[in-house]
Amino acid sequence: MIIKWLLALLCFALPLSATPAMLADDNLASNIAGVYKHLRCGKWPNGKDRQFEDILEIVPYSDDAIYFRTRLESAGICAVFGIAHKMGTEFLYKGAEDSCQLTLKVQKDGSIVFEDNDMQCAKVSCGVGNHFDKKVFMSQEKRPISYLDRLKKSWQYQSAVKHEEDAAQKN
Repeated sequence: MIIKWLLALLCFALPLSATPAMLADDNLASNIAGVYKHLRCGKWPNGKDRQFEDILEIVPYSDDAIYFRTRLESAGICAVFGIAHKMGTEFLYKGAEDSCQLTLKVQKDGSIVFEDNDMQCAKVSCGVGNHFDKKVFMSQEKRPISYLDRLKKSWQYQSAVKHEEDAAQKN
């Protein structure tokens, strides 16, 4: 009984911080930096309760680019990481083959909304029954990244940086 109560508390409790991000255009990457976590309740196929966690990490890469990594849990897992470039109040990520173009739209309240219009990112990065399009990470879900040094040493971050540097050399 206590476990069910704790699971319900974790799934339905509101995040502690509700301060909207300041969206000054010249500091946008820094202002949205952090880890966003969204918890929700669901069920395993056998009917037992479970908790799903969607996560988005954002780290400024330069004045006009961010490193991001996201993992969405649902019927299938979606996962993608890379460097996204600023275009107004949006950041555009282009996958290695440019077939996947994911937009991270920054809303006035600091929330992040994914846009995968042609579902190409979902096709290459998601399991059956899941996608990125219209996924929202609320500004209230953002926390500082306490493990930034470890994140920057991760194979995902190192791979994204190498891909970005290789692309810059080609141009």
